[in-house]
Amino acid sequence: MQAKKAKFGDVIELSTDAFRQEVTDAADGELRVVVHLYCDNTPECQVVDTLLRLVARRHPRTKFARIFYLSAIANYPLANLPTILVYHKHDIALSIVTLRQLGGLEALSGAHAERILTAALSTCGAVPPMDEKDMMKPKLRSSAGPWPARSDSDEDISD
Repeated sequence: MQAKKAKFGDVIELSTDAFRQEVTDAADGELRVVVHLYCDNTPECQVVDTLLRLVARRHPRTKFARIFYLSAIANYPLANLPTILVYHKHDIALSIVTLRQLGGLEALSGAHAERILTAALSTCGAVPPMDEKDMMKPKLRSSAGPWPARSDSDEDISD
């Protein structure tokens, strides 16, 4: 399967023109595409960006992308940010609007932030749920914020 061989591993930046091709059209078969609608000036979006990069490294078979919210949807309310959409089979399989569904900014700034986001994304098959080994792996603290950080030596991605 093409999706099983895909290697992504990071969050790509999308333009309005590339959205359909990179997201809607790409989300065929088994491939899921996780899209973050963001605004750089919001702490919530910054936390989601950081977490999505961590999750993307751990799950290189899932495509992760981000797009400025007004480039994605004209007149989209700033109050709905951050928004995470998961596309599968050319349609939205999961929609997370604001961080309330995930426990708020405090929950996603804590030690279990990656687990919380992974659990949400796993509900639609975008990523597999974290197993016990992943949950027990020690996390390194980043000077960039209170959420867990990982170094390249911490990578545990199997093909």
